[in-house]
Amino acid sequence: MEEKRQIVRDYVAQGIKLEECLGLAKMSKSSYYYKRNYKVGGKTKTHHSLHRGVEVPDGQVVETIKGLLGEEFLDYGYRKVTTYLQRQGYALGKKKVYRLMSENNLTQPYRTKNNQFDKDIVKSKPRATKPLQIIEIDIKYVYIDGLQRNAYLITMYDIFHREAYVWTLNLSMTSKKLIELILKFVDQELITKQIDPKHLEISFRTDNGSQFISKVYRALMKRFGFKNVYIPPATPQLNGHIESFHSTVQKLVCDKYELRDLEHANDVFERFFTTYNNMRYLTCLLDHAPKEFIKLWESGVIDQKQHKNKFIFFFKEKDEQQKQLSDNVASIPSPEVNLEKSQDFVCFQNKDIVNLP
Repeated sequence: MEEKRQIVRDYVAQGIKLEECLGLAKMSKSSYYYKRNYKVGGKTKTHHSLHRGVEVPDGQVVETIKGLLGEEFLDYGYRKVTTYLQRQGYALGKKKVYRLMSENNLTQPYRTKNNQFDKDIVKSKPRATKPLQIIEIDIKYVYIDGLQRNAYLITMYDIFHREAYVWTLNLSMTSKKLIELILKFVDQELITKQIDPKHLEISFRTDNGSQFISKVYRALMKRFGFKNVYIPPATPQLNGHIESFHSTVQKLVCDKYELRDLEHANDVFERFFTTYNNMRYLTCLLDHAPKEFIKLWESGVIDQKQHKNKFIFFFKEKDEQQKQLSDNVASIPSPEVNLEKSQDFVCFQNKDIVNLP
């Protein structure tokens, strides 16, 4: 652009009219006369933020962020940190939160994506429209440093609201361990809530591991009226929800902790599952934890719709009343549970395993 201006100036100096020179150079008058001021644009940085209507220094905001990220198993980026701060009464946007986190080295390191490759997409991926509809079960190796060997973590994971119902960590993984986990799930999530398993249409999705094809496991499925769906070999993407969950386990537990023994490992995983179900914001759940989200769902605040070949959640109304309900979800009372079981409910003990047909 500057070269064109100089050429126009040279011809104007020879007596040619400016308009003619600009026409030949295909240049507008505004471009010819433009002068850059070299001033940095944007708003001036602020060093204070509003907290419940009171101006506080940004240092307080940074300390609040550090306190949040200091919790076990919470590795939030600036978007979820912004959500947390706004729920705590801070009036600030994600751009400022990102700046504060960047200036104080609180952002998560950038993770490069692996090169994508061509693959056949399986169309029969699971889709759930309510809780206790599709539950994925899978086993993950967990290395115990003190024992120099792997333990087996098995989890039952509801793909609707991403809750890890029950889990077990053992040095061996037999059919008996799996049966004990299924019975724990039935007692904890169904019997104590007076839900008859036979009145549900629960579908368990598993791979073809020996535990899931054993006679005793299939007999237990038949007794409770559960349906088991086996994914084809070498297709973990069909159990993608629990595979993603196990990736989180690897990042937040296995990669961060040196597990001394099985007792220490169970203690760490107990804290992890408690945090995951009750405190960890999930983007797919509108930035709510699984147990928090299911209370909102049961209260009728949230609905589900199909968007771009998948189901997403949304708030039915976004008025102040709904926001207040979301922020105070912890105050929603849980329904009273009558622990007195009817004759239709049978609590199976380990001794009953041998009597399965």
